[in-house]
Amino acid sequence: LKSPYVVQVFDHGSCHVDQDEVVFMTMELLVGESLRDHLKRVGKLAPAATMRIMGQVGRAVALAHGRGIVHRDLKPANIFLARAEDPEDEDVSKVLDFGMAKSLSIPLASVDQVHTELGRPLGTPYYMSPEQARGQQSVDHRTDLWAMGVIAYECLVGERPFQGKSLAKVFADIAAGPIPVPSEHGDVPPGFDAWFHNAVARDVQQRFQSAKLLIEELREVLVSSSTLSGSHSGLTSTISDLHLTGTAMTLMGERTLRRAPVGEHGTSFLSRGELLEAIDTALGNHARVVTLTGARGSGRTRAIHEWIRTAQHRFPGGVWRCAFDHATDVDQMWLRLSATLGVRVSDHSAPLRLGRALGALGRVLVIFERPDKVRRQVAALLARLLTLAPHAVFLVSTTKALEVATERVIPVPDLPTPPYGEKSNLQALKSYPAVELLVRRAMAFDRQILGRIDDVDALGAIARKAGGHPLAIELIAARAAARPLAELAASLSQALLHEGGTHIIHPDTVARNVTAWTIEALPTELASTLVQCAAFQGDFTLAATEAVVDLSHLPDAPPVADLVRRLAGEGLLRVASSISGEPRYDMHPLVHDVAAERLTSCRDLPEGAPEDLLRMLNERHGAYFAQLGYEEALEALNQRGGWVRRGRYLVDAENLAVASERAIARSDVAIAAASALAMCAVETLAGRQAKAAQRLVAVGSVPGLATADRIRCQIAHGEALVHERRLDAAAQILERAASEARSLGIDRLYANSLRSLARHRIAANRWEEARGLAEQAQQLSSQHGDRTGHAAALQLLGVCARAVGDLVNAKRLLQQARLTYDQLGERTLEADAFVDIAGVHADQARAGHAMAALDASLTIRRELGDRYGEAAGMGVQ
Repeated sequence: LKSPYVVQVFDHGSCHVDQDEVVFMTMELLVGESLRDHLKRVGKLAPAATMRIMGQVGRAVALAHGRGIVHRDLKPANIFLARAEDPEDEDVSKVLDFGMAKSLSIPLASVDQVHTELGRPLGTPYYMSPEQARGQQSVDHRTDLWAMGVIAYECLVGERPFQGKSLAKVFADIAAGPIPVPSEHGDVPPGFDAWFHNAVARDVQQRFQSAKLLIEELREVLVSSSTLSGSHSGLTSTISDLHLTGTAMTLMGERTLRRAPVGEHGTSFLSRGELLEAIDTALGNHARVVTLTGARGSGRTRAIHEWIRTAQHRFPGGVWRCAFDHATDVDQMWLRLSATLGVRVSDHSAPLRLGRALGALGRVLVIFERPDKVRRQVAALLARLLTLAPHAVFLVSTTKALEVATERVIPVPDLPTPPYGEKSNLQALKSYPAVELLVRRAMAFDRQILGRIDDVDALGAIARKAGGHPLAIELIAARAAARPLAELAASLSQALLHEGGTHIIHPDTVARNVTAWTIEALPTELASTLVQCAAFQGDFTLAATEAVVDLSHLPDAPPVADLVRRLAGEGLLRVASSISGEPRYDMHPLVHDVAAERLTSCRDLPEGAPEDLLRMLNERHGAYFAQLGYEEALEALNQRGGWVRRGRYLVDAENLAVASERAIARSDVAIAAASALAMCAVETLAGRQAKAAQRLVAVGSVPGLATADRIRCQIAHGEALVHERRLDAAAQILERAASEARSLGIDRLYANSLRSLARHRIAANRWEEARGLAEQAQQLSSQHGDRTGHAAALQLLGVCARAVGDLVNAKRLLQQARLTYDQLGERTLEADAFVDIAGVHADQARAGHAMAALDASLTIRRELGDRYGEAAGMGVQ
């Protein structure tokens, strides 16, 4: 396992010492202390420190699980806080002791590490999962997730959740004792109680299903609003459809989904003062759409970011950024808007919702970056928004003008270069912005380069060959530190020649050829990492690269995460703004195009790379992004998270969609179905019910799809149609799903379909039929021990009773459902039940009781960080 967060093993084998055979293993030397020793010294940790450690441990565990490895003995003693060589850097958490066996024959009083012999529990008692404590022979990756929950509890509270004076007592508490409530034992952040309840659910099906999901939800709880907002002061409002609830926009608060107005791009900003003045002049002349046009990589987006540094205060409604790098049609355009602006878009009124939401913010600036592939659709949207949001201003970065009303077009030329034949010294050459940028960027890689410039003329020639193109210059600068300038100039000349021998002068072609030349000059492990990263569409995390990129054909390669950081340092990857504190990476579209061409053509594969590299890469990509099926995705995104979690998955929507398409193309039914179902969940959460229904139709027809998955598709399809008020079509689909589930004896799905049919009948005001269906679902759920399903049926029965005026029975049923949700830790469902209970109180003219129930619902929403649900609840109030 090659990861910065796993202790590295350099060698292993056996040798003879004094005629005895000795087995050895050579590992990296770590300086620091274990988390166990650290906790003994400091007591407990702050949320930020806990998140940093758990995030790194989660990355290591996720990588191991992806390779089929279960640690089974995670604990603070096996997490080492390695001291960084640079005192200014933070410690790095490393997971130790994968699969090391130890003896149980130690008194519990002295136990820290306890492994057992065959047939006994394997693990450390305090951190064991219930399945380990019961001595089950087979445990899966979810036993590690339990241990991570216990470790997070200990970090924040300062004590273990399960303690006892004997091994038997510890095992009994873990297997059947009450689950501690963290807030009753220490000061923990809001929402941690619910997170811990899910992390240590005794039913493995109710536990978090992956380390990725566990860490993402922990980040949602522990990352404070100030961290989410970062340094972007003034961005205090979110964009959503809250105008429908009558709630003020600012009620969403600081935990909102946004992209930084100033990206972390490497290109230095030089000699572009005239562009900043031109933007000021255009806005001063009442232009509401200012479009910067130029070749890709010319620095037009960077100019917008630089202008915002000094102009952000002019927009009290906030500054919002949306990039369209990989959007190729109107559907993807709206997904990008939903992900980055936080707007919940419906199928029929998306422009109206967005326009009204922007209009509610007053003076607001919206940045649209690189909508080249959806230029016509963005232009049509802007035409609507200019009317709906009269105080909004738009800055656009694209290759061509949008041609909308009040648009002011500002061309962005390449940087000036020295003329051919000019002989000059270094200081005079640096007066040309292209040379100045080249020198500055080269100094970022080698501060001593000024003293080693042996050929000033070659410096000017390099700037000319790059055509003054900022992206090309930055890529060249990364190579300048390692090669003599004259040699670099000669190599560039060959790379930038047409087959006929003429020099390339078109900026886009120059940048493409320089990118290809740069990739060819990279060390093999860096080139292979970059090319494989072209499998991603849109932003990606380090965890994603560790799961998808495979360098097993390069046994001496460093960890993938280290290589990704190096590529970012050399300008080949960009560090994207994170919505949750976790860095995300992406490629400049031009770099992505070149790398993708190499990947799809399988050209220049490194020695030892498998011939079917592309197929295997796509399989890993699909498996990573298809971790969540439809029901799991809805639960994770809708019930457990607010706008931040929702936005994180919307950002991954492009990768989900392409994973499904690739899987269908290679007839990989499992990944095709799982990724498409998860994508459908994302569409549902974005408010695009009709699009979700279309995806479900496509998934349901995939050859070889498992029967249970096909029925799930039908149920979800029917529910989407109910949301669309297409009740006749919904009834046919849901009844077909119920009939098939019943005939096959799949009782849980049959109960699900009955509840969906009951919701359909409620939407159609057919209360008696709804009650009968809910009663059948209740009986089935009770027979099979599905307490959540049973409570959901009770809630439906309560809604039906209220509709026919039986308020006493309605209140009783809804209270039963709410209590069950509370016992199961289904916090969002409990909040929904409180809203229904408030409705009963309102019908009884008990306003005080109704407000108390709504307050209870809002409290849960706030604890979960569900700002949209909170604001909607305020609208009900």
